[in-house]
Amino acid sequence: MIALSVDTTQKVVIVGGCGHVGLPFGLILSDSGFNVTLLDKDSKKVDLVSNGKMPFIEPGCQELLAKHRKTELLSATTENEKLTTADFVVIVIGTALNSEFQPDTKGIIVLLAEISQFLSSSQVIILRSTVYPGTTERLRDLYPNLNFV
Repeated sequence: MIALSVDTTQKVVIVGGCGHVGLPFGLILSDSGFNVTLLDKDSKKVDLVSNGKMPFIEPGCQELLAKHRKTELLSATTENEKLTTADFVVIVIGTALNSEFQPDTKGIIVLLAEISQFLSSSQVIILRSTVYPGTTERLRDLYPNLNFV
C-alpha cells in the first residue's frame, strides 16, 4: 500500500453521494483523511447515512460509515449550498441510456444548471459518471469559468 500525505483541510463534495458509486467512494476518501460531504437529492438516503446506516448492502461499508460518522470526516446533505465549501467536486450521478444504448448526458446538463451557481473557478470538478466521449469538453464550453478535469 502506498502511504499518502493528505491535506485534511481540503474538502470534497460528492454529488450523487449517497448512491452505489458515491457513498463507497466517499467512505474511502474519508478513510484516507479527507473531509467529505455527500450531496444527494434523495432525503431518505441522506437521513439513513446521517444516522449511520447504509441505504444498501456493500461489504465493509457499514463499518467505515460508523467509524467516520464519529470522526466528523463524513457528512450527508441535500443542501446544494454545501458545494461552496468544496475544494473538489466529484459528480457521480447515474447516466441514462438513450434508445440506441448510448449515454444520455441530459441529466448532467440539467444537474449543472441546478448547481452551477454554487461552483467556482477555484474548485476542481471531476466528472465520474459514465458519459459519451467529448462530454467534459462540452461542459467546459457551457461553463468556461469552471475547472473540469
